[in-house]
Amino acid sequence: MKVEFKGSFSATSRDLLEARKLLIGVWAEASEAYCSRYWAFEASGKKLPLGVQPFLNKALDQRFHDANWFGSDGRYTKSKTWFRVTFRHQMSLGSDFIDGLLLAEKEGIEQIVIAAPSHDFAKLITPRDANSIVTFEKLEAYFASAKQLFRINIAIARLSAASTARIEVDELIRFRHLSLDK
Repeated sequence: MKVEFKGSFSATSRDLLEARKLLIGVWAEASEAYCSRYWAFEASGKKLPLGVQPFLNKALDQRFHDANWFGSDGRYTKSKTWFRVTFRHQMSLGSDFIDGLLLAEKEGIEQIVIAAPSHDFAKLITPRDANSIVTFEKLEAYFASAKQLFRINIAIARLSAASTARIEVDELIRFRHLSLDK
């Protein structure tokens, strides 16, 4: 996955550079795992998995834990940095900011990053729910209207697919919605 930061501080801290590095290859890993499950279920006549999100969450958890970040389910903390990767329903958009602010107050967090997929990437992650989840575009609009309320360093980040997956994996991910709609 590729990550692009935007916000009230420079994304060059050691923790944020590490987070960026941890995201490299996570999309390819998750999409490979998804496709393996998809093809196995297809061969056995089982109901096909719909989205890549569970595989993405698992890969993210593993990578952040291996790098000694604390947390799970898209919420990771290291030193004074909180890094949130969200694929939640758009109704929860404000709560991601509130969660970060509470951590700043209670645990001394000094940097908050909330990362969401671009709308195009969301369509690859979850074709049926892409319009319902938090996307970078929605995150950016909310952040623009609320950033003056924040008294802490907050940045948002756009996630996009940067795949090194095999061609057949990339094709299934990009075109599976055609078979899921049948």
